Amino acid sequence: MIALPKLLLIDAIAERPFDAPLFQQVRAAFAGPILLVTADLDLCCAAADEVILLEAGRIVQRGAPRAVLDRPASVEIARLLGIPNLFQGTIAALDPARDSSRVDFGPFALSGPYIPGHFRGDSVRVAVHAEDLRVHSGDLESQPNFVSAQLVGVSHRARFVRLEFPAGFSPTSPARNSRARRKISSGRWSFPPGALHVL
Repeated sequence: MIALPKLLLIDAIAERPFDAPLFQQVRAAFAGPILLVTADLDLCCAAADEVILLEAGRIVQRGAPRAVLDRPASVEIARLLGIPNLFQGTIAALDPARDSSRVDFGPFALSGPYIPGHFRGDSVRVAVHAEDLRVHSGDLESQPNFVSAQLVGVSHRARFVRLEFPAGFSPTSPARNSRARRKISSGRWSFPPGALHVL
């Protein structure tokens, strides 16, 4: 009698496309640990208890899927995850009592939560997910974290369209929402303070 395996390895990169419903079927048939190799971040979020990011054969970050995707540990990992908004800035203000900070990026400055372990004048890199950016109309110049910009380019993806602006930031829009893209060809964008992640 052949013993049941203690570990199941699924290479979803080399094999045919592997999706969440198929993974659930495998999970129902096999109760042991499963090691799934994939570049599909949506599948990772849907199926995994833990994500291990590999680059050039070495582990660069591991943890719960949302924790890894929302809070990359370095600029290289943010790039590996496809986060387009990576800014080099200088810490202009730190206020631990009010849990706030301000980072100057040259053409614009952004406020966010207090950045522990840093000092005023330190150079930092900040990552912002494209889907966290918001467009607004009207006069909001006096409000924090608003940047005025003119659309300069559009990059089509499978499920969304990436919009490109001269300030160096890229939000996303649903692929079929051309009316919304016309509306935001020029506008004021907000960076929610909680969306700023210092690397």
